[in-house]
Amino acid sequence: MDTIIYDISTEEYSVYCIYQPTSKDFLSEVFVKVPNAVYYHVMRHEYQPNVATLLLLAKYDGVKSPRPYKAGQPCDGSIGAPVYFLYVKLCAHFSFSAIDLYEEAYSGETITNNDIQSICSFATWQGVEDITEWSDTTITRILESLTEINHHQLRTVVEEHLTRFFNSKKRKMY
Repeated sequence: MDTIIYDISTEEYSVYCIYQPTSKDFLSEVFVKVPNAVYYHVMRHEYQPNVATLLLLAKYDGVKSPRPYKAGQPCDGSIGAPVYFLYVKLCAHFSFSAIDLYEEAYSGETITNNDIQSICSFATWQGVEDITEWSDTTITRILESLTEINHHQLRTVVEEHLTRFFNSKKRKMY
């Protein structure tokens, strides 16, 4: 069983590091906030790293990812939480259950309200664009974002529900 070494979040950084006994090494994931971006770094370590080292590695070897995250932004490894945040917003806007759609896409997997709150909180910490207009372009970019993080099945399920939603609106117009 993995052992959590660090699970630290401040206004400036987020550091998560675990010891994995099966591989006998440490795995870290680090985000460092800077103006209009985050540095993101994932790495395996033979020896337990300290927080200062992890922060330096993130800033010098990590990927610099623009923030606030915008729907449709290419995947660079750091965009998972922001994409889920936009998925949850899209579901709320169209009165879909983010939990039900996720479980429909990935039968046997569950996601809870606590999971969603935690993901959305982390996305907000990183910075995510505020959707004020629900145009076809905005919706398409959110769907593209799901594809960017390899959630093709979730995208398919969302598209099916959106199609049913818009088709029912058309029928009510006639």
